Amino acid sequence: MIDTTDEKPTMEEYFKRGAFIIAMLLLFVATFQLYFSMENIIETWLEHEYISIFRAFYNLGVLLICVYLIKLYIVKR
Repeated sequence: MIDTTDEKPTMEEYFKRGAFIIAMLLLFVATFQLYFSMENIIETWLEHEYISIFRAFYNLGVLLICVYLIKLYIVKR
C-alpha cells in the first residue's frame, strides 16, 4: 500500500509495523522448528526401512504448500 499523502507515519503505525515484523520473525522460527521436529518424529515412530518414504512424502507436502502459498501471493499482487 502506497501512502499518497505527505503525512509522516505516526508512532502507532511504527508500532504496528514493528509488531508485524516481530510476528513474522517468530513465525519463521516456529516454522523451521516444526519442520525439524516433524523430521525427528518420523525417525522416532517409523521403522528404519520406511523413514525415507515418509520423508519424501512429508517434503513433497511441504513443497506443495509452499508453492501454493507463493502462487497465492504472486496472483494477489
